[in-house]
This record gives sequence, structure tokens and C-alpha cells, in this order.
Amino acid sequence: MSQRILSTYINYNLPEVANRLDMEYYDLAHRLCSNAEGYIDHLASNTDVDTLTYNNYFNTFKDHLQRFVETRKGIFLPYIDELYNKSATGHNCATCSGRCEAQHGIKLLELNTTLEQLRAIAAGLKTSLPSLANTAYKGELKILHNEVELLHNVINELLYLESEVLIPKIKEAQNSIHAYN
Repeated sequence: MSQRILSTYINYNLPEVANRLDMEYYDLAHRLCSNAEGYIDHLASNTDVDTLTYNNYFNTFKDHLQRFVETRKGIFLPYIDELYNKSATGHNCATCSGRCEAQHGIKLLELNTTLEQLRAIAAGLKTSLPSLANTAYKGELKILHNEVELLHNVINELLYLESEVLIPKIKEAQNSIHAYN
């Protein structure tokens, strides 16, 4: 991954990192997945065992990616905004008069768990592609290989940025408000 991308993201504050990941990676990964799915659907008439196996694998990957993106957008982006606002206003969870219901530790655990789940299933995204030796579908398979290569690269960058930039910034914000639950 480019050091330039990493160095750019490191300079953003927590909500900026989250919003950039949303705009530049979550949406892009979803679009690339849809593109690849279109080629896979086109190959659905191919009864080759490798292609059918990959169709099943890709559908599993697509479901994981969809849940990953939905979780990020629906749970973690709002949590990150809340966490950043608490940090910016000097909130202290240790002396908070109300009972903290943010479950900061659980949020971090969920973030790491979903990240590792996507990493595990994405690892086989390229390696399980059907062979280009299938001459009846060689053109379609070549396009699918290119689409999956793009998707794989985006997913790897996203996972790297989340683990190296987003999660450390979340931990830093949690520590700044003394959120240890």
C-alpha cells in the first residue's frame, strides 16, 4: 500500500478518517462487488464445477461485505461521531453522572471482529477464481479476474487503513475520555 495514502489518513482526525473510508472505500468496495457479481451472474449458465464453486464463494463474500459495510455505516460511523464529540468536549466517562451505555469496549471488539472476518474471507477471493483455461468463457472470466483483482486491492487497502489508522484513533479517543468498559 502506498505510504502516501497512509500518511494522508494519519493526518486526519477521527471523523475525517471515518468519513473518508466511507466515501473512498466502503462505497467503492460495494460498487466493485456489484460489478463482479454482474459478471458472475453472466457466467451462471456455465456448469463448470470451478465456476459454480466460485459463484457460491463469491456470494458468501458478498454477504460478508454487505454486512461489513452496513455495520460500518449504521453502527460505527455514528459511534465515531459520538466518541469524537465526547473527546472534543472533554467528557470523562470515569466521572460521568449517567451510566455509560456506549459500551466502548464492545464496540472496539466488534470492529476488530468484523475486520478479521472480512480479512479471512477476502483472502480466498482471488485464489479461488475459476481457471482461465475454460475456453468457452475465457473472455468473461478474464473480465471477472480483473474485477476481482480491483475489488481485492480495495478491500486490502481498506482493511489496512482500518487496522493501522481507524482503530488506533478510536482507541486514542476512548482513552482521552477514560472509556474503559
